[in-house]
Amino acid sequence: MPNFLILWRKYWGYSLFIVILISVKKFFKNLAILFLGILVISLILEVCLRIHNPIAPRIKSGRIVLATKQSYKIKNTSVSGLDPIIKITRNSLGFRGEEKPNDFQDYLSAIVVGDSTSEQYYISDDKTWPYLLEKNLKNYFSKVWINNASLDGHSTFSHQVFLEDYLVKIKTKFILYPVGINEIGRVDFNDFDNKLLQNNYASWKDWLSKKSELINSIFYVIRSYNFWRHGLDNFDFDLSKIDILNISNDVEREELSKQSEFLSGYKMRLQKLVETTRANGIEPILLTQPVLWGGGKDPFTGIDLDQAKVGEGRNGKLYWEILELYNDQTRKVAAENNVFLIDLAHLLPKSSEYFYDGVHYNNSGSAKVADIVSAEFKSYLKQ
Repeated sequence: MPNFLILWRKYWGYSLFIVILISVKKFFKNLAILFLGILVISLILEVCLRIHNPIAPRIKSGRIVLATKQSYKIKNTSVSGLDPIIKITRNSLGFRGEEKPNDFQDYLSAIVVGDSTSEQYYISDDKTWPYLLEKNLKNYFSKVWINNASLDGHSTFSHQVFLEDYLVKIKTKFILYPVGINEIGRVDFNDFDNKLLQNNYASWKDWLSKKSELINSIFYVIRSYNFWRHGLDNFDFDLSKIDILNISNDVEREELSKQSEFLSGYKMRLQKLVETTRANGIEPILLTQPVLWGGGKDPFTGIDLDQAKVGEGRNGKLYWEILELYNDQTRKVAAENNVFLIDLAHLLPKSSEYFYDGVHYNNSGSAKVADIVSAEFKSYLKQ
């Protein structure tokens, strides 16, 4: 056998080890270069985004950021009861509505601060209920200014932050708070003062979002993509095809009892919202939250709104009863603090004529809500 083969057989293990060692060393060297490159690019992007962020996320460092002087259009080809081209405009305050007039103190002024049912992202500017409320009131008062500062997903916690950061500076005479639906089951809001308002962090995502403009922008893009993916183009709500779900009385009682741990926290947050609003010379008006679900058969289609399945383990009747627990807390806070209440949950008829899904109003529903709120508001002002 040739000498080199003898040497190879004798030392092949050492050779293989050296080859692997060189390969591993090269791999980690490339990995380190890649990591360093990502770190440098991230730092550059972080600096650039801190100087100017073209994405303009709605939440920054735990506070609300408003997009101002913007207008855009949404094409609707799938949802009846809404405009085919939905037009949205935001003024210099970042709200929907007219600009603040110079002689503002002479106006009957109000801001609507609610969630997606009041923001009405898929309703054109001139068909949202706050706009129509202003239009209705102008028939009775010479100077009326109402802006819509509602934002999708907001709750009493967001309203408190919004109030302290923005709304107290505007000094309107009234703020209308439609509240309730985004409070259901929110155990994360129970440590309201100590955890959330004091800038403590509910999760590692919150910590990263507040510390990094880049990370915050990435999370915003992900949320926006999910919102777009489930938007009007992918809307598939069809009341006639909805599943039926029967729930026993025992299960219903058990589900309702689970809400007790959330209700006291909700009442506390609403109480604080009322107190802060009044402390700044603004009178709050509370609105309970209506939904399509519950209340028997839909007069428009004949579909049973009690037995319709609206979520995992919930039918329309149960969902409505759960929401009413929160509406009851709104009624209690209004009564205990002598705050004017518009009980929209009971005043708005349960009919699919007014909703494009189980929660959000269509154009007809928006007009109906405006009629109800304006009639109640006029009655209150006469007093």
